[in-house]
Amino acid sequence: MKKISGLHIFVSIIIAAVIAVTIVGLYIAGAPGKQRLRRFDDGRINDLQQLSFAIQAYFDRADALPASFADLQGRPDYYIRSTTDTETGISYEYQITGAEQYELCATFNLPSLDTAADAHLPKSLYGSADFWKHDAGRACFSFNLKKNTR
Repeated sequence: MKKISGLHIFVSIIIAAVIAVTIVGLYIAGAPGKQRLRRFDDGRINDLQQLSFAIQAYFDRADALPASFADLQGRPDYYIRSTTDTETGISYEYQITGAEQYELCATFNLPSLDTAADAHLPKSLYGSADFWKHDAGRACFSFNLKKNTR
């Protein structure tokens, strides 16, 4: 029978500790595939925020909502990264619901996290990250504009 040395026990404990830390880390942070989905969702929120700022700027200038995203393209006074979902290639939805109201919609992979976890998201004209909370699947965000009087 082979005798187990103190070094073997020590190495076994270190290996078990590394495995345990890895498992706990994946549990806390989420699996890499889930994190990838979360990054896509964060990108969608970022795109929708950029679109909302561009629509507000257009409204301030034209005193009307743009008819479509095409009216926002190529304008030097704001930046729009994309009007389409980078994961799916499907256009974000834009619908005018009133003279000063509209909706932006997108389809999300996962429900949003709590406010503390979403604190990295940029704040918007519409308050905190709470405005951008959503469930998995299609979600719409309603906007009510007011003419900017400077």
